[in-house]
Amino acid sequence: MKTNNKKNTNVCSICGKTYKGMGNNAFPFNMGRCCNKCNDNVVIPLRIMMATNPDRAAKFLLELHKL
Repeated sequence: MKTNNKKNTNVCSICGKTYKGMGNNAFPFNMGRCCNKCNDNVVIPLRIMMATNPDRAAKFLLELHKL
């Protein structure tokens, strides 16, 4: 995670855009921090998928990390 302490801005580990504040834990998508938009649209749906359809989530994560 890149941080600019003067403005308290960070770079999202998913979309690469800057955001202010602490951000969110991007796990299981990756090990970084992410903006609220990526948390809402990527991370939380993936966590729900892991709970409701773990086989599909595992396949998705395997394909993601092959890139």
